[in-house]
Amino acid sequence: MDIWNGSRRTAGVAAALVMIIFGTLACTPVAPPPGDPVTTTANVPPSSAPTATPSPTPPPPAGPGTNCGPIGRKQVALVARGEAECATVVAIMKKFVATKDIEIGQTIKVGGWGCAVLDGSSGAYASIYTVAYECASGKKLIKAWPADSPVPAGAQVDVKHYAGSFSGGGYPYHFSSSGGVFTCGIRPPSDRGPGYVGCHGKLPKGSRGEAPGGDPVPANTVLLTRDQKARFVFSGDPAFLRTEGSGFVPAKRLPVGQVLAFYGVACSTGPGDSVRCLNGKHAFTLRPGQAQLS
Repeated sequence: MDIWNGSRRTAGVAAALVMIIFGTLACTPVAPPPGDPVTTTANVPPSSAPTATPSPTPPPPAGPGTNCGPIGRKQVALVARGEAECATVVAIMKKFVATKDIEIGQTIKVGGWGCAVLDGSSGAYASIYTVAYECASGKKLIKAWPADSPVPAGAQVDVKHYAGSFSGGGYPYHFSSSGGVFTCGIRPPSDRGPGYVGCHGKLPKGSRGEAPGGDPVPANTVLLTRDQKARFVFSGDPAFLRTEGSGFVPAKRLPVGQVLAFYGVACSTGPGDSVRCLNGKHAFTLRPGQAQLS
């Protein structure tokens, strides 16, 4: 046997196999190394439409007793009844107050509101306290009010339903508490200033007031003027009862939570026959047999 020739044939076969393997590898594509997947994003043209700006939320309407702001002449625009936007209230009242040659009781239209001037006193005492500018729209009522005169919260009643007989330079406005324990009156001023208010009824035991002679006697009245704190007084002729002819008549009840306001004075009633009145910086609150004076 030719060992040399056999070895050469074996080596040749091996070499041929190696060439075939390398040739196959050379023809096979090489896989890329593992890595993060590639995401293709489509090209989107930018939008040419601008982004809309949201409209501002309008303020909520103001309720009764809200001071909407000054309107000149030392007055503010007040929401007296119902709800209204303060910007509208101020605009309407400014325009109405600036209107010239308005007759007392005459109604004119201002921005869709019916507006009128009420005069509680004689012309000699005409002032921001005695002349009332009011505008109504449906159940809404707004008015000009002295800037130095606070009012309690609550819907205001129509003062004409509480007016007494013209006397002493103007109309008094009378009301009674929910159960009739207290009878009160808002009276006109004796000058161009604000008015005053007094109440008769069940006062605290031991309440003392000055009689005309100056001696202390049992009080029968609570009096509130602009220039002094509320105080107990004695009135020989009850000054704050409603009169017709030569006699006294019951005053109309002021519903609980509602307000009667004129002459820069404002009063409201509460549960349990309570009454609260404000006159500038001073006030009183009455309950049967109780009183808070300030």
